[in-house]
Amino acid sequence: DGATVAVFQATAVAAVISASTGELEAARAQLDVVRQRCLRSGTEIDILWVAHHATMIDLWAGRYADAADTAEDAVQRAEQMGGRHVLTEAWIGQAEVAAYTGRTQDVREITDVALRFCRASGAALLCDAVARVVGFLEVSLGDYAAAITVLEPLLASFDPEHGTEIVVGGHLPDAVEALTALGRLDEAEPLVAALERNGARHDRPWMLAVGARGRAHWLSARGDLDAAEQAAQEALRH
Repeated sequence: DGATVAVFQATAVAAVISASTGELEAARAQLDVVRQRCLRSGTEIDILWVAHHATMIDLWAGRYADAADTAEDAVQRAEQMGGRHVLTEAWIGQAEVAAYTGRTQDVREITDVALRFCRASGAALLCDAVARVVGFLEVSLGDYAAAITVLEPLLASFDPEHGTEIVVGGHLPDAVEALTALGRLDEAEPLVAALERNGARHDRPWMLAVGARGRAHWLSARGDLDAAEQAAQEALRH
């Protein structure tokens, strides 16, 4: 913790770790400390980095109004900076909020522009982030074929050993739901198994919850409704 950029500061990293491991209240408190420090002496890049993580934490915790305020502030700051990369990342946060709060048209408009920007800059990770937002929207709307079309490039490069953390694998529950709804059970099962295995190995409540939820989808699609109900109850416990 010193004059270095936020992404390399120990307390900032601690906040991200807390969020990734399901300690959302602790993560938000830790990140607020970092944000205040950045507002006093940091750069706009630092503030936007903090805003990105704060938006995600608030969304995961169901604090949609807080997430919306943070995302809007980030977009305004990014617009003032004028950088393509920071603006795209800010738009992604704004699109996430719109998707979670059911504003379909806003999601479409924001992600269309964001995708053009990140493709033009060659930012592959940002393109993946846009795809996750659109995939979530399509699953929410029940258009499973459209969801898989968007998510298939991410699934093609899926690493079962390291690709299940929420920050990189947040699309996996949506992919499982879409694949099982389309009857593509052989493709869905390895995703479910990876979430279950890594969730148990690393003690990740989110992985265990969405793994059990995915197992419920998979079992239901096979017609085993009793086992599916048990898996859904397990997901709720996690």
